[in-house]
Amino acid sequence: MLSMQRTVRAAIGALIIMGAAPSVQAQTLTGTTVGGATFNRRTEAAGNTCGGASGLGTAVRYRTFSFFTPTAGAFTFALTAPGWDPFLFLYDGAFNPASPATNCIAADDDISGSNLNAQFTRTLVAGGTYIAVATGYANTDAGAFTLTVTGPTTLTVIPEPPEVALLATGMVGIGLFARRRRLV
Repeated sequence: MLSMQRTVRAAIGALIIMGAAPSVQAQTLTGTTVGGATFNRRTEAAGNTCGGASGLGTAVRYRTFSFFTPTAGAFTFALTAPGWDPFLFLYDGAFNPASPATNCIAADDDISGSNLNAQFTRTLVAGGTYIAVATGYANTDAGAFTLTVTGPTTLTVIPEPPEVALLATGMVGIGLFARRRRLV
């Protein structure tokens, strides 16, 4: 009986300690750059910062994910793309493809040059709005990708305008259907 009580106390102690440890949340976003708009991407400079205009990626296809952070902390962004060379950017506040240097706070082509995946870690502020831009290294690099974000909390993804329009159209359709049913 005494052994059982010690085991229960040890388990409760472990749960308390685990609860006090910061939790790490992972979030996965998927998409494609095929058929998307193009821009003249930046290069990667030292420390995963944004460099000058690219001479090779002058018309790369891209996809954006806008989000805000409910909690401050260090977030790791990892972009993987089977069969093509991805490039990842992070913008603070806004992304304008006509002015890609503005608000650019992080960039990565290949993780330390070792593979064709992009990854960086940045400390983000609570309540900040950010835009992750998935694109390719060269103009011909495009396709499906996965963006995984790991940090102290999950990010709140802001729906893109086409998704909001699709949702609004669906809601109008449901409303019209419900109204029609009442009239019949």
